[in-house]
Amino acid sequence: MQEYDFVVIGGGSAGYAAASTASRLGLKTAVIEGGREVGGLCILRGCMPSKALLATSSRAAAVRNSEAFAVNAEYRGVNARAMQSRKRALVEDFASYRRDQLASGRFSFFRGKARFLDSHTLEVTQTETAQVIHLRARTSLIATGSRIEMAHFEGLAETGCLDSDAMLSSESIPSSIVVLGGGAIALEAATFYSGLGSKVTLLQRSNQVLTDMDQDVSDAVQSGLAKQGVQIQTNVHLQRFETEGQLKHVHFEQLGHSQSVAAQEILYALGRRPMLEGLGIEEAGVDLLDGRCSVKTTQQTSQPHIFAAGDVCGPHEVVHIAIQQGDRK
Repeated sequence: MQEYDFVVIGGGSAGYAAASTASRLGLKTAVIEGGREVGGLCILRGCMPSKALLATSSRAAAVRNSEAFAVNAEYRGVNARAMQSRKRALVEDFASYRRDQLASGRFSFFRGKARFLDSHTLEVTQTETAQVIHLRARTSLIATGSRIEMAHFEGLAETGCLDSDAMLSSESIPSSIVVLGGGAIALEAATFYSGLGSKVTLLQRSNQVLTDMDQDVSDAVQSGLAKQGVQIQTNVHLQRFETEGQLKHVHFEQLGHSQSVAAQEILYALGRRPMLEGLGIEEAGVDLLDGRCSVKTTQQTSQPHIFAAGDVCGPHEVVHIAIQQGDRK
């Protein structure tokens, strides 16, 4: 059994920040990454690809609205394949740098699925060989990130929809789209598609977008989206989904009235959940609160020698917060 001072589960932004700090402080450190790709959510399926696509959308919107600035220009759509190629190149640039950082030799780096056998012992099933190894950790960090949480709605599976991962890789630009959700991912998607000229309707279950923000911030964002042509409906209770002809229909209740909206595509952006399945959280003795690792201000869990950082503990799914949490000494 290999023994370490500090073992990090997850090679994303929080995990890398923690491992880098620990190794710099002289701790014998290991990082375990079980994803198909190395880089973490922000680089692979979050901030970086979304901002690359938003850059294209912004320029498309500028061309579409150029007449307001006395510029004669004609918008003829975007080359979706080229847009995705540019995005992949940018993502790969960052991802390759992260891979190099993780493989730099400053700490041990294992590709595989980790599972706690007890609060100090980790079993790792290696990705390429399926060989099982065991690590003994004096301290450890859970930084496995989050995944899309698909809720069950009548007819949604049969109707079909994009999720945020699929959107970031899609080479299809729908003429109209219904965005389900009012968080950051949903708002980025609405901005992206409206910039490209799609008719966008956003359905939010609560009474404001960005529910964890102050009302004045939410109002400003909502006003800006409305100026871009996004139709925003709040206080929505989703009921069922169906396909009629070439369009997908979303039926919902709003303030006691039955409503519906139809579009060529639907984007599901109703939230994510911590990726803790198969990790042996119970065997580790780590307490959860609302599905997340419950942590103190020191990032310690209910087991003082086990820490958590990033999306697995919150309070917000923001990469800068995850890095600060991972970097705490």
